[in-house]
Amino acid sequence: MKAVEAILKLQTDPDIIITAPDCSDTSKLRVYANGGLIGKIYVGNHPNGGSELISRGYYRYSEGDGNKTKLENIVCRSTDTLKTLVSNEYIEACKYAVEKRFGKKKGDMSDQGEKERHVQTRIVKEFMTRGEDWCVVDMEMQCPQHWFDGNHFSKNTTKQPRFDMIVVNENGIGIIELKVNNDNADNMESHYEHMEFLLRDTRGQGFFIDEIKRRIKILGENMLVNADVANFTLDRVWCGFLFVGGELSKSKELIEPFRGRRCVDDLRFLYYPEYDIRALDMGKMLSFDDFMKQ
Repeated sequence: MKAVEAILKLQTDPDIIITAPDCSDTSKLRVYANGGLIGKIYVGNHPNGGSELISRGYYRYSEGDGNKTKLENIVCRSTDTLKTLVSNEYIEACKYAVEKRFGKKKGDMSDQGEKERHVQTRIVKEFMTRGEDWCVVDMEMQCPQHWFDGNHFSKNTTKQPRFDMIVVNENGIGIIELKVNNDNADNMESHYEHMEFLLRDTRGQGFFIDEIKRRIKILGENMLVNADVANFTLDRVWCGFLFVGGELSKSKELIEPFRGRRCVDDLRFLYYPEYDIRALDMGKMLSFDDFMKQ
């Protein structure tokens, strides 16, 4: 099976997103199912280049699906990686394992049982190929640690950031941290410090911009991104927080500690109450003061 055939087949699944190669595998498109990395598609020119299936670390999450070694068996008996990657049996087993790994916390009573990775998947799926004013160009972006050399991060701030979503619009390339139902918010300080660093450090910002341009080029070559992306500004960086669901008052509480910080006026914030994200507009993001006045 050819890579283009696999891409077309996988794109028909509403829970699957194909994103650009990361910094470690620069010739392999990443395939996510509900936020979990389930494989990679080789799109390079090397004759020995190969695609990949899901990490072995997911095997243990197959327990409970009627055959605790189901996912492992599918992978082990595979003779054609791409054919396996697009097979319904493999995708079903991967989705089960992903859900078990990233499932709701015990006692989570959120509306519709929404999880951050579900909402993230819908946003990225919808807005990679749609939207005249903005579009998504990446998700789960792991940055090389050396981009952040010279930082003065707090003790609990991660040294190698991972960004939920990357979007582009008339303001440039936007780094978006997503919070659903105001959950998983014990890392707000870490996210702020990562954003502050990139907004102020020209060296790190340069690495970031060049990398996003590289990824956008590969997405375009494989028809995976909105064609209008070429019309957006790609030489500036901005950062923001997107809150979906939950109470607005709680979202405000989460960012209150940012008040008076060095780069808070350079950040943007948006509260979106609905889980149906089709009307989401990143162009409506607000400054810190305007967000807090809502």
